[in-house]
Amino acid sequence: MIEESELINEANDDILDDLNDDQLAEYKSMLKQLGAFPDKVLINTLSMIAEDYSISYPDSCNYIYLAIRDLLLSKDVKPDCKLPLVYVIDSILKNAKGLYIEIMRQDIQNWMGTVYQMLQGSELARVKLRRVWNTWNEFQIFSHNDWEVMGKCFTDEDEKVAVAKKIADAKTKAAGIERSSDGSLLLGSKLRKYMQVVLDDVQADETDELSKVSLERLADINPDLLVEIKKAAEGIMEQERMAGVSNVIAL
Repeated sequence: MIEESELINEANDDILDDLNDDQLAEYKSMLKQLGAFPDKVLINTLSMIAEDYSISYPDSCNYIYLAIRDLLLSKDVKPDCKLPLVYVIDSILKNAKGLYIEIMRQDIQNWMGTVYQMLQGSELARVKLRRVWNTWNEFQIFSHNDWEVMGKCFTDEDEKVAVAKKIADAKTKAAGIERSSDGSLLLGSKLRKYMQVVLDDVQADETDELSKVSLERLADINPDLLVEIKKAAEGIMEQERMAGVSNVIAL
């Protein structure tokens, strides 16, 4: 097996040939070594190797890019191993540049959405993926139009969230729940108190404290449940009121 240092040395020879099969196999092996951990040294090494072929070796550039792309799209590669591969792409775009810009410009849109879906269930990973995409616009690596096309999965998600929020706001408003300008729910102190009691009871079986939501968050993600909680809280308040009336009558 070719050592990483040997692969770099061969790439740095004055007379450089396209990557041969053994060198490409070693590059792929190094990519797989990343696993779920974004080792900066290894990412830099992979980027440096790619840079040596970035100007006059279109075939090698394609081989290197496709090696990364194949792993990004592979169902055999675990979702938590996707981001480090994206970081390799990012490093090549920002450091190696050259022929890779055009090669990737034409293709990133074909895997970005798929990777985004593979990261479903890990909002943090999705946020990090979006952050990488955002930096490509900040660094002006691609034209704005090309950049937008690459990130269609993000803008589509933004539209879904916006529509869902409008629906949620309409449902809560119909139930007599208004929002202030900062997004907080405009509730009487007593009603809020009892709604929180009901919500706490609903979430009592949730062992992960971070998974528990506030009334405001519930209004965004499950307005129907919020309306039911409001009804339950109002029911408790009515029971208390009737109990008070009964006590007065008894006196």
